[in-house]
Amino acid sequence: MISVIVPLHNLGSKGDYCLKRCLDSLLAQTYTNFEVLLMENGSTDDTVDIAKEYCSKDNRFKLHILDTVGVSNARNKGIELAQGEYITFIDGDDFISPDYLQSAALYFNSADIIFLPWSFYYLPSKNTKNILSFTENSIFPRPDIDEKKLTSFIFGKVIKSSIIKNHISFSNDMLIAEDTLFMTEAFFSAKIISTVKNGMYFYTQNRKGQITKKATYNLLSNLFNVIEKYKNIYISYKVFEKNKVILDRLIVSFFIGENFSQTYISKLSTYDIKKFMALHKDFIIKINIDNSNCKKWQKVWFKRMQYFILKDKAHYFLKFMRIYRNLLPKFIRKKLYA
Repeated sequence: MISVIVPLHNLGSKGDYCLKRCLDSLLAQTYTNFEVLLMENGSTDDTVDIAKEYCSKDNRFKLHILDTVGVSNARNKGIELAQGEYITFIDGDDFISPDYLQSAALYFNSADIIFLPWSFYYLPSKNTKNILSFTENSIFPRPDIDEKKLTSFIFGKVIKSSIIKNHISFSNDMLIAEDTLFMTEAFFSAKIISTVKNGMYFYTQNRKGQITKKATYNLLSNLFNVIEKYKNIYISYKVFEKNKVILDRLIVSFFIGENFSQTYISKLSTYDIKKFMALHKDFIIKINIDNSNCKKWQKVWFKRMQYFILKDKAHYFLKFMRIYRNLLPKFIRKKLYA
C-alpha cells in the first residue's frame, strides 16, 4: 500500500476549490491500494467541510485535524500515521494524472525512491509546462547519479517508508525549502533509485496565498539557514567535498536566480535591505565567486552586487536588483539552472 500525505490549509472556496481538483485526481487513480491522509492545520474557510465530504464517500480518505499550524508539522504527523510501505506527498493545490500511482507501483519493493515526471500548472490560464521527464523506465544504484540532475523537490517522488520513518523529518523552523532539505537527506539515505516515464505531477503556479509568492524579509533571511542545513547534511553523509559546487550555485541562485531575485529581493523595501545587509554582509563579501563553477556573466553580476553590499549602499543595491529583474533576458537567467 502507498500512503498519500496531503497537508491542508485554506484550500476550499478561498483557494478556488483547488482542493477538490487535488482529491478528484486521487479518486481517479488506476492504482487503488492507497490511503490518503488529509492533514488539516488551521484552515479558516470550508476546507474541513470539503475534506469530510471526500472521507464520507471513500474510506481510503482519512482526515486528521492538527493542533499545530505549519506544513512541516502536517507532513511529519502524516509520516508518523502512514501505514503504507511507500509514502508520497501531494500539496492540496496540486494534482496528479490518473496513472501516477500505477506508474510508481512498477518499482514497489525494488527501489527506495521513485522519481516521476512533473509539470508546472499555471493559473489562471491552466496551461502546463513540462519541467522534468524521463524517456524510459530505469533503475540504478543511488551513488551512480547526481542528486541535482533529478531535483530534490518533494513533489514527483514516491519514497519507501523505512528510509524516512523515525529517521528523517521536515524542519519546523524553516519558512522555505523544507521540502528540498528533506528530500536531499532522503536521497542520500537511499540505495536504489528508479525513474518512470509515465505519470505526471502538476505543480500549481500563481495561486493566491502561495508562500513562494510572498516577498518578506523573514523569507529572505531564511535562505541562509537553508545553506547551513544543506552543508550539515552533506557533512553528515560524508559527501561535502563532492557537493560543495552545489552550495556555490545555490548561493548565487539566491541573488541572481530568476525566482529568488524577483520574489525575495527586488520587491523588498530599502529598510529591509539595509537590515539584511547589516546581518549578512560579512558572509556575502567572503564568497569567492571566481572559485565557483558559475558562468562568466553570473560572476560579473554577483561581483557588482557584492560591491554595493560592501559599500553599504542599500538603495543602489535594490535598484541594481530591480534592473536585473526587469532587463536581463529570461533565457539568460534560466541558464543558472541548466
